[in-house]
Amino acid sequence: MKKTLLTFASALLCLGAMAQEPVEKTFDAVADTWIRSNNLSWNGGGTGKNVETNTPEIKEGDNVVYGQFVALYGFDYQLPEGMKVQKATMRLVTERYKGLDMYVHGYPNNFDEKASWNTEGSFVEALYNEEPVAIFTPAGQWNKAIWNTGLTEDKQNLESWVNNIDVTAYVKTLTVNDSRANFLLYQELGKKGNQNCFYSKDNEGEEGTSQYGYTFTKEQLMPQLIVTFVEDADTSNDAIEPVADTWVRSDKAGDKKGSETSMEICYQMNADNTARDKQFYGIMSFKMPADVVDGTSEVTSAKLRLSHNMVKGDRNMEIYAYPAVLDEATACWNTEADNVATALSAEPIATYSANGQGNKAMWDALSDNYKTADAWTNTIDLTDYLKANPEDLNILIAKKNATPGNSIKVVSKDTQGEVNEKDAANPFTFKAEDIKPMLFVTYKKKSADDPNTGVDEVGVDENAPVEYYNLQGVRVENPANGLYIKRQGSKVEKVLVR
Repeated sequence: MKKTLLTFASALLCLGAMAQEPVEKTFDAVADTWIRSNNLSWNGGGTGKNVETNTPEIKEGDNVVYGQFVALYGFDYQLPEGMKVQKATMRLVTERYKGLDMYVHGYPNNFDEKASWNTEGSFVEALYNEEPVAIFTPAGQWNKAIWNTGLTEDKQNLESWVNNIDVTAYVKTLTVNDSRANFLLYQELGKKGNQNCFYSKDNEGEEGTSQYGYTFTKEQLMPQLIVTFVEDADTSNDAIEPVADTWVRSDKAGDKKGSETSMEICYQMNADNTARDKQFYGIMSFKMPADVVDGTSEVTSAKLRLSHNMVKGDRNMEIYAYPAVLDEATACWNTEADNVATALSAEPIATYSANGQGNKAMWDALSDNYKTADAWTNTIDLTDYLKANPEDLNILIAKKNATPGNSIKVVSKDTQGEVNEKDAANPFTFKAEDIKPMLFVTYKKKSADDPNTGVDEVGVDENAPVEYYNLQGVRVENPANGLYIKRQGSKVEKVLVR
């Protein structure tokens, strides 16, 4: 596993000693909003004191349908290197409680506060089929707001309106490469409810409670994510760039595209719609950590970052396992057609909807909320695939559907960034390090008794070779006159050599 010499020495010294004390850290909300399915462009973020959830009854003729109001919270999260999550709690203060129980999911998109159902609806609806990370009944007094008259005596205090929601299971899936922890809240689907509201980061305190002899400050009402971390010496995190990437096209079968800064993805059907006419596919290869490939460690999280510098037409994308290691210098349709056909004959290992402003490229005139790299980037979860296939990763990127002439372009490892100068007074750049493809892998050392461990990790073995290290973690072949770290098998101790 990757460790600096100093980190390695520290890890050796810590074995057999008392573990580092837990560390608690509070993360502030950096974005929150609410959106509604019956008004696709509606946005409730950035200004209001609360975010609203609801399942109001809406009639269309004689039919009754439900328009879903959902809340989104995003926290400025960071997992400390060498640590893992022990417990995570999202603290929200109820502004009013008038409805049903709340369902909570980890949310896969770094939404902007200008988000609407148009931008987030596909992410929200996909989560309706997943198990929630938590279900809770909002704190507070039913059919009242925290500032109403008529609160019962036991509700005339802040703690009676505080929700401490256990989100440990979701936060444990985040890695050192995640900069946000996002959550979706909604009321139970299919049931008529009323407004449940929770304070946002933009609240200004609550003076209305002065009727009870107190007020609540902005800080007291702020949404927070409170996480307890503990030491995790057996887990590593790698950010892996592709070792090769290119795209191939069936209409120019000999063209080699390995040095281009983006990969064009599309296909077009022929005139009678019976066969694919033009086919453009992206291909990538990643070298996985040696500990994963040899079975010493197992993948616990694997997320592929792909950015799109042009989004036109249908956004539905598919990723397939590719049956060969890519040589980008020589790859073209002539060399790869059989491998492409083999890849497409299987089920995709992941699907996603490409982010980015519709019918635009990064260098076009853009709406304000598409002037950040996040707005053009997807993070695709490949954890399950790489757990089952712990080997170097080769993939094919394809479009599920296409209309003639429309393409998605995926940024390649050779990008130099994208400069947007459409507004000459305010030019900006999508930096290369923010948009180049990256595979973020977290992997954990297997225990000695794991039957799938690739290396036999015996305990104390008198026949195991003895190794010595100085206190900086440098291996010493012939130690003399000093304090050293001695390792034999899995036994590690400090020894004084004279």
